[in-house]
Amino acid sequence: MADMRPIAKALLIAVTFLWLGVPPANADEIAGVARVMGSDRLIVDGTRIHLFGIDGLERRQPCRSGDRLWDCGTAAVRKLQELADQQLVTCVQRDFDEFRRVEAVCRVGDVDLSEAMVGAGMALALRDKVMDYVPAEEVAKLEQAGAWSSQFVEPWTFREVMQGN
Repeated sequence: MADMRPIAKALLIAVTFLWLGVPPANADEIAGVARVMGSDRLIVDGTRIHLFGIDGLERRQPCRSGDRLWDCGTAAVRKLQELADQQLVTCVQRDFDEFRRVEAVCRVGDVDLSEAMVGAGMALALRDKVMDYVPAEEVAKLEQAGAWSSQFVEPWTFREVMQGN
């Protein structure tokens, strides 16, 4: 008779993942109607997702253009809303972030949302994670798209300042 322990162990792991609300490693595709939560965050099919490979400008993050301040962070959130809010989104999980959110490459049709946000100058490529979005960032800089038309600090620096670190 076959040893049933491997099957029992696999079932226990699957039930634990379901109970914790964490998708198992082989459940790497998430699809559904998106709700935008920030400039690089979505909820799709009940799963909190951080767009893989980018760091979006933070809500209420200012940019300076000459002597004028503008809210480029809120503009970044609006851009992702234009691209994805209430749209059918398909995400492929790549990792987890430090908050245990799924990090995923998400698409609306053929549009890679991370690439679109970086290309619009509303997010920065995370070069320590992946180089996929660096070309889009370089083009956005050259074209002075979004925040690149202004002076701004990186989103991670803005968060540190706002947290008092």
